[in-house]
Amino acid sequence: MVNIIGGVSAAGYILFSFIYSRKWMTKSIVFVSIYLIGLTFVTTMDVVLPIYFLAVIVPLLPYLRHISKSTGLVCAYYLIYLIYGMVFQNTVSSITTFIARYWQFIVFFLVWDSVAMMDEKLSLRLLWFALAIETTLSLYLMFSNEYVGANGLVRLVAGHQPITGNIAIIMLPVSIYLYYANKGTSRIETMVIVIDILFFAWTILSGTRGYMLIYGLTLPFLILDFFMYGRTNRRGRVVLLIVVILLLVLIIISVPGLLDMAASVMRADESTGIRPVEDAITRRFLLHAPIGVKLFGIGLGGTPGHYKAFVDAVYSVRGGRRSMLSASGGLFHNMYDSILISTGIIGIFIILYMNVKIWKITTRACGRRTKLGLILHIYQLGFLIMCFFRWSSSCGITEMVALSLILKRVVADREKRQEELAFA
Repeated sequence: MVNIIGGVSAAGYILFSFIYSRKWMTKSIVFVSIYLIGLTFVTTMDVVLPIYFLAVIVPLLPYLRHISKSTGLVCAYYLIYLIYGMVFQNTVSSITTFIARYWQFIVFFLVWDSVAMMDEKLSLRLLWFALAIETTLSLYLMFSNEYVGANGLVRLVAGHQPITGNIAIIMLPVSIYLYYANKGTSRIETMVIVIDILFFAWTILSGTRGYMLIYGLTLPFLILDFFMYGRTNRRGRVVLLIVVILLLVLIIISVPGLLDMAASVMRADESTGIRPVEDAITRRFLLHAPIGVKLFGIGLGGTPGHYKAFVDAVYSVRGGRRSMLSASGGLFHNMYDSILISTGIIGIFIILYMNVKIWKITTRACGRRTKLGLILHIYQLGFLIMCFFRWSSSCGITEMVALSLILKRVVADREKRQEELAFA
């Protein structure tokens, strides 16, 4: 079954790579859709994730002509870890840890530095297509899934992979761009808000708190802008916003237990499971680990159970599991725990460095005082906070590809406007 899904997925990637050879954003959404459909049926990433990784990187290779020094150094840094892990440690764990934890940030810079551009005109069709895929997968999971959370509600996951909501958070930067690129066009503004609300509904029903968090942080700013700063019929929008708020207050007051029900749906009444235990083990391990491990970690495919400090940490923290001792690679839910264990304190600083660079690129691309830049910054923060809970099903890869492509589109739009003004 796994091999069949892997083969079909690979064929799909090849086919659509030719169909959408230069439509980078459309191709990215189609590729992640193929990947998520495959993951829904096989429920494990071992085969479908490496194939997806290749599908993302191979079409990009011919366009990697002017890689910056910083991107090159970061790639070299992780390549050393990857080669060492594949040769001297667990090969499979090294590859999956690299793809699942680190590739998401590296691919942002590869796309940004590449000469690949979106020569396609982004439209609402892409949002509707993505929403259709999200809805189809969600309905399938809703009627076929037997995974029930502690609140008694069905979670829209495949195995333990949070499928529903993944496409939604990928499309957020696209919808934000479309909203501001068509500012003043009331129909498009309205449809973007409607589609985003539908996406948000699926993230809530998914039961995945990280997805809810990203949308919950980002979407209110877009909705506020729509109601308060729309260029057409501004007074009517403000009145509508007030009416909606009053209705929500009235519903909350009138329906007993509604807030408790909402908390249950969003899993606010559940604990974060074993994550506090994992955090405590990571802290204790790093506190007592040798200085070399503190700085450089144990490697992408290393087994922490081979270190006395980790064994002591597992047995000294209440809730620690013996199975943790034999695991290798990025074994914990919290991405930053896995990074600290695999690549040490220096590895965390490299991740911080890359995200500071992404922040600066966003600022330069969007301008210092634009609402577009502000909301994309909030999106990045939400993404990083989500990684404290766990990574997305696409391991952040398509999220960062989409963000990078959108920022390139913003720069291209500005340069085009400047050219038009120069020749006016």
